[in-house]
Amino acid sequence: MSELKNLIMQKLSKKVDENNVKHLFRDIQIRKNQNKITFEATDEIFLKRIKLLFEEDLEYILYKKVGNEVELKFEKIEKIQRKKEKDKKQEKITYKKSKKTNDLNDNFRFKNFVIGRSNEMSYSASLAVAKNIGKSIYNPLFIYGDSGLGKTHLMQAIGNKVTNFEKNDLKCCYVTADKFRNELIESIKNRTTVKFRNKYRYVDVLLIDDIHVIEGAESVQEEFFHTFNDLYKLNKQIVVTSDRHPSDINLENRLITRFEWGLITDIKRPRLETRVAILKKKAEMWGIDLSHKIIFYIANNVTSNVRKLEGCLRRISFYGRISGSTKDLTQNDIDALLSEFFDNNLEKMSLSVIKEKVASYFGLTVGILESKRRKKEFVIPRFIAMYIARRYTNNTLKEIGRFFGNRDHSSVINACNRVEQMIKEDINFKNKYEKVIRYLNK
Repeated sequence: MSELKNLIMQKLSKKVDENNVKHLFRDIQIRKNQNKITFEATDEIFLKRIKLLFEEDLEYILYKKVGNEVELKFEKIEKIQRKKEKDKKQEKITYKKSKKTNDLNDNFRFKNFVIGRSNEMSYSASLAVAKNIGKSIYNPLFIYGDSGLGKTHLMQAIGNKVTNFEKNDLKCCYVTADKFRNELIESIKNRTTVKFRNKYRYVDVLLIDDIHVIEGAESVQEEFFHTFNDLYKLNKQIVVTSDRHPSDINLENRLITRFEWGLITDIKRPRLETRVAILKKKAEMWGIDLSHKIIFYIANNVTSNVRKLEGCLRRISFYGRISGSTKDLTQNDIDALLSEFFDNNLEKMSLSVIKEKVASYFGLTVGILESKRRKKEFVIPRFIAMYIARRYTNNTLKEIGRFFGNRDHSSVINACNRVEQMIKEDINFKNKYEKVIRYLNK
């Protein structure tokens, strides 16, 4: 039946990547008995994938070849103990049976996550997914929210729960969207795209962090789209995080639609009682002795995200190693140690106040920030003001855009992305931004 197999592969290669077709059909045997065509393999996963992806195509191809309708069957057969077959089996094992992933942080577990009103829905959904891999109705699970609020913690908690449950044989893969993009580029350059696809399509759980990173990258979105489809058709769990709702990311509509198939849930900034609980739990875990009064004072002044709360405790821990104790710290001590972390003034500011203060810092008028003028000395302050408004207020992207000269939400997204990129890549810009924040916090 090699002639029939070659014909099928040739026809399918016109529709999908030729290397993918070769890989899928590599160990497939085809038997023809009158109008019955049977596809046989020792590995059931290949049969399932071929049936799900190509059944209609196969019926059409074989109808054209045979001249009448055919009945397709997909059967698993016993392993053939020949050296050639053993070698093929070994090749499959290299990508199929690795249960663990080295990119999971062992500290990110459900038991270490502090639950509050700002995150309880995302927590509950994540725990339900981890307990019901392959059966969850939350597929895909899409979690969004600002940086430092616990999205990665919940995502990796799913991975840790799955990979540490000894009674299953599930393969879990965690990857940032940035790493996914870079590996795809390398695989194209090195002609190893089949290996790349095997890595991400032969898993039971795919956790992809910061999907907004691939906005505007059409080829990466295309690859992720097909990865998503392959996994979803096989009822594999997909979990995605982002800093904003799918509809606010510059992604292909077909990807946004697929994210909406499952559950989209957000994590908001933690309320005061949650911030206090986080500080108490982390201080206990790290052996830092702080009075309730000081914990409450820090929680009341650091309001934007969990990462900053942890940064405060690390600073206090370092101080404790030098001074010998943290128990007797006063509010004045905390002000001196942590003033750069405090952002409570920003939390209380309206859009108009942020706009006025940023304009004042740069020696500009509010009118210039609202204008369409494109000079760099006007554009950068405008971007910073929009970024601060996005990060520290509860206003929507549309509201922020409207407040800055009736711009649309995509302009605000672009401004925020530019500022985040410059903070990461340009130390001088980062210092300038931090000075603006300190100025607004006075």
